Amino acid sequence: RVARNAQLIMANESHIDHVADPACGSGAVEALTAELCAAAWQEFQQIEAEGGVLSSLEQGHIQRRVQAASARRNAAYQAGERAMIGTTLHPPKTERP
Repeated sequence: RVARNAQLIMANESHIDHVADPACGSGAVEALTAELCAAAWQEFQQIEAEGGVLSSLEQGHIQRRVQAASARRNAAYQAGERAMIGTTLHPPKTERP
């Protein structure tokens, strides 16, 4: 009930329920979308240059890039540069690791 009511309050106060597409035309969202598309296209071209998906997987290229991205993200969490609500930011005081 609390979760449902919180959603109803936020919708009412922000008037988001009166907007057909809230992200449409947002410069920030458009910039993030363009950045994501450019990165995906670059990755696709890299895989093609490595001989395709199967070849790239067999040679371990994709796995190395995934592991490197994971390591960068984990390092950012540990350094406090990224936050995960309820885990790295505002963790429950009664829960032990």
